[in-house]
Amino acid sequence: MRTGKGRQGDGEGFLDWYSTDNIDELERNRGWHWFYTHLNEKWLDLQTCKMREPLRERLRYLAAKNGWFAPAAKILDRVAAMREVTLIARDGRLQIHNHGSKLSKPSPSSRPMAAAFAQANNSSGLAREAT
Repeated sequence: MRTGKGRQGDGEGFLDWYSTDNIDELERNRGWHWFYTHLNEKWLDLQTCKMREPLRERLRYLAAKNGWFAPAAKILDRVAAMREVTLIARDGRLQIHNHGSKLSKPSPSSRPMAAAFAQANNSSGLAREAT
């Protein structure tokens, strides 16, 4: 979902789409989401020149969730790595095979983002990481 475009760049679109109910439903269903929004000057309180309190509170609420918040490239790298892992349940045992463990990590410049995005298709998980 993309919010804040055009007429909702003041943060109201963000508050509508990222309601506490929507955030809780995403968490309850173990869903994932690409978070992308535009910020304009209307996100700020004109008197204090700080982010408006409803937006600050919603971001705090979201950040307090038990998720993984990371840059898109890191998430896509994880999705690509997980494609190299297979799980086999047999005779009450679980075998984990990491077919990619012998591969060297490619440099960021050798990994076109479009290819990584195409590989991501329907993976799941919230994302969090300090940038």
